[in-house]
Amino acid sequence: MGDSKKPLDNLSHVLYDRFIQATTCKATFHGFQELCKNLDLEIPDYPNFFTKLKAKLNYWKAKAIFAKLDKRASHKDYKKGNACADTKCMVIGAGPCGLRIAIELAFLGAKVILVEKRDTFSRNNVLHLWPYTIVDLRNLGAKKIYGKFCAGAIDHISIRQLQLVLLKLALIMGIEIHLNIEFRGLIPPRGTGNTRDIKHVGGWEGLLGCVREREREREMFSVCGGLCVCVCVCRGGSLCVSVCVCGRGGSVCVEGGYVCVERDSVGGGGHLCVEGGTVCVCVW
Repeated sequence: MGDSKKPLDNLSHVLYDRFIQATTCKATFHGFQELCKNLDLEIPDYPNFFTKLKAKLNYWKAKAIFAKLDKRASHKDYKKGNACADTKCMVIGAGPCGLRIAIELAFLGAKVILVEKRDTFSRNNVLHLWPYTIVDLRNLGAKKIYGKFCAGAIDHISIRQLQLVLLKLALIMGIEIHLNIEFRGLIPPRGTGNTRDIKHVGGWEGLLGCVREREREREMFSVCGGLCVCVCVCRGGSLCVSVCVCGRGGSVCVEGGYVCVERDSVGGGGHLCVEGGTVCVCVW
């Protein structure tokens, strides 16, 4: 009787290992879905997913990553996950920068939805990582997912492998990720016409399209009172983040590997602004 739960535990351990060891984007998603199905976990389940996963997955390998993430989440700047509570954020693109900022926003307590128009990671270019970036990724548990991460004097990693590591961390944290969804633009708030009167407007909406079926399918994503985060690669290869702060101004700054969301009003203009500006910051 006492061992009746053991076969289920063993299966969840096998599925977890399969998820962590996945070498493609599709296999990672499939492995994660199988694991959640076995554990009877609903996805997405903001903001409860990570807590439920920790309670149901009693496996030492998983606990090693949970401990890393819990330690990071205890940082005072996150205010126990309440710094951006009740804030919706849409991140466009599952590159290293998009995934990393999605993880940071989740630590801040935001509801994060990430859309990526591809379903494969094929960029084998090798990135040289700065020392503080290596520390940042290790503190998130990167080495628990990819044992070869920056072993010894190695200070580089392929973009594809880095994406896989960050994707697995993002899924574990309960970030909602959609593949084969293309971002086509923003639709401004509608209603009174007064963008300051945020209670009486529809909020910013994203125009998204299904890439795989190539239909003119329209899905509306409201980011009323939140952030819309666009990731791009600028000339010279710098990874940048464009941030639209809807309705109340703000900025995003990166310092020492931490992303801080400020509520201050930002002057300037930009094609994605209401009362704020479009801020571009170099991350990695």
